[in-house]
Amino acid sequence: MSIHLSRDSNTSLQNHIDEFASRLGLLIFFWVLVSIPWFLNIDTVLSYFIQQFKPCDGDCLNLYEPAKWSETRFMISGLLGLMTIFPLVLQQIWVFFKPGLMKSERKMLRSILIVLPIILALTIIITLFYVLPYIFTYGNELHVEMGFTANYDVITIVSIAMSVIWVEFLTLVGITILSCAGITGNLNSSNKNWWRIRVYGFISLIVLLSFYGDSRLGPYLLFACLTIIEVVVQPWYLKKPKIELNAKVVYDKYGEVRRIGIVSCDCASKDNNEINQEVLYQNNLCSNITVQEETYKILKETMPTDLIVINCKEISESSQLYKNFQAITKRIHICNDNYSDFIHNLLIK
Repeated sequence: MSIHLSRDSNTSLQNHIDEFASRLGLLIFFWVLVSIPWFLNIDTVLSYFIQQFKPCDGDCLNLYEPAKWSETRFMISGLLGLMTIFPLVLQQIWVFFKPGLMKSERKMLRSILIVLPIILALTIIITLFYVLPYIFTYGNELHVEMGFTANYDVITIVSIAMSVIWVEFLTLVGITILSCAGITGNLNSSNKNWWRIRVYGFISLIVLLSFYGDSRLGPYLLFACLTIIEVVVQPWYLKKPKIELNAKVVYDKYGEVRRIGIVSCDCASKDNNEINQEVLYQNNLCSNITVQEETYKILKETMPTDLIVINCKEISESSQLYKNFQAITKRIHICNDNYSDFIHNLLIK
C-alpha cells in the first residue's frame, strides 16, 4: 500500500509502466539519432583530444589493437551522443517523477537537475584540458629521466581518460544527490543509513560492473569514490532533523515491543512536558497538505508500530489522511480523550 497525495491521479501501475517505456523509447531514439553525426566525425574529435593527451613532443603514440580501436570509436560516439541529449534526459526525469513527489522531494529533485549538469560540465572540462594532459606529461617526463624510450598505446590513453571521467561522473552524482537531499531537509542523521544503502549500493553496482574485467582496479576505484562522497556529505549526515517524533517504546501484554507515536493537531492542549517528550504537534494537520506531507516523511523515518492521532476532529477511517497513515504504520488509533489512559488500555487489551 502506498501513500496517495492530494494531487495524485488514480493512474494504474500499467499506465505508469507504459509512460516510462514511451519516455525511455523517446530518449533512445534521440540518442541514436544524435550519435550518428558524432560517429561520422569521431576521427576528428579523437585526433583533437589525442593531441591534448599526447605526453611527448615527438612520435611516441602507437596503435597495437586496431579492432579494439574501432570498438572505442563506437563507444565514444555513443557517450558523446548521450552527453548531447543530457538536457532532454533531465527534462524527462523531471516530468516523469514530479507528479508523485512531495513538496520537499520536488525541491530536492529540481536542485539536483539544475546543479548536476553544471558541476559535471565544469569538472569534465577541467579534467580533459588541464588535469589529464598534466598527468600524462608528468608521467612521460619521469620515464625520460629514468632513461626509457617511452611509447604509449593510444587505446590505453583514451581508456584511462574515459575511466577517469566515468568515476568522476558517478562520484559527482552521489555527492549532488546527497548534498541536495541535505540542503532541502530530506537527509539528516535519522535517515542517513537509508540514503547510504541506496546511493552507495547503486554506485557500487555500476563501478564494479564497469570494471569487471579488472578485479584489482575496480575495488580501489570504488573505495576512492565512496570515501570522497562520505567525506564531502558528512555535514548532512550529522545534521539533526528539524522536527522529530519521539516514539514511546513500551511492551504490551504479549511481550511485543510497541513503538507508539503520538501526533496532535494545533487544537491540542500543549503541556511542555508532552511537547518535549511524547507528542508531535502539527498545525492544521487535518487540512494543510504541506503539514501532512511533512508528517508522512517524519513517520517514515521513525516507523512507529502504533500511531495515535489526538485532538483531530476531521480524521476518520474513511479519510485519505487515515489511509495514508495506514500505508506507513501497522496500527492507527484516533483518540480525543486522555491519550495516556488510552495507551494503557491499548496495551492491556
